[in-house]
Amino acid sequence: MNAIELIWECAKQEPQHIVLPEGADPRTVVAAYKIVQQGLGRVTVLGNRDQITGLCKDNAIEMERFEVIDPVNSPLLDGFIRTYRELRQGKQTLTADEARQVMTDEVAFGAMMVRNGHADGLVAGATHATADIRPQRPGAA
Repeated sequence: MNAIELIWECAKQEPQHIVLPEGADPRTVVAAYKIVQQGLGRVTVLGNRDQITGLCKDNAIEMERFEVIDPVNSPLLDGFIRTYRELRQGKQTLTADEARQVMTDEVAFGAMMVRNGHADGLVAGATHATADIRPQRPGAA
């Protein structure tokens, strides 16, 4: 058994909930579908629902096999904004609008899902550089 097969077997034995924040990329929805189809874990794809629906149709993917959350319209958003502001307290004073700007970013939203126990992990890098796979402070370049 090679290393990849060993990793897959471990994943099947203890499936985790993974967040994929780059739902606008077709590779992300294809990966989500494959993960679920092969029983490797539960997946949430983040992004605009209409766009993800279109990508699924274009790639003959059964979208109902994984969860889709649009951070902008999520019922989790207000709580994530409060948590983010609390975490930044003493380091940076943020308005609710500034915190909303950060938390509507798919990567930041996904990271907060993991932090708050809504998912076990996050995988990104399809459209973001490695350095960008972390929440950005408002006004940071």
